[in-house]
Amino acid sequence: NVLRIPTAAIQEGSKVLVFNAESGTLDERPIKTGLSNWEYTEVLDGLSAGDRIVTSLDKEGVKAGAKVTPDDKAQAKAK
Repeated sequence: NVLRIPTAAIQEGSKVLVFNAESGTLDERPIKTGLSNWEYTEVLDGLSAGDRIVTSLDKEGVKAGAKVTPDDKAQAKAK
């Protein structure tokens, strides 16, 4: 059992954008990665199961500090 995320969600410098439910914003968080391929990357440190990360980095306005509303439909598809 390992924690893995889509490889496309990882930004340069091994960072991801994580939804901060308290502030309603995106926080940039460094992660330590393990094994990876073009589809998934193992996360060794920096994230926990259940953390909500941004997987659509190409959308306009997606950056650290941005106010966001999570897409709960996308989360339901992932389950």
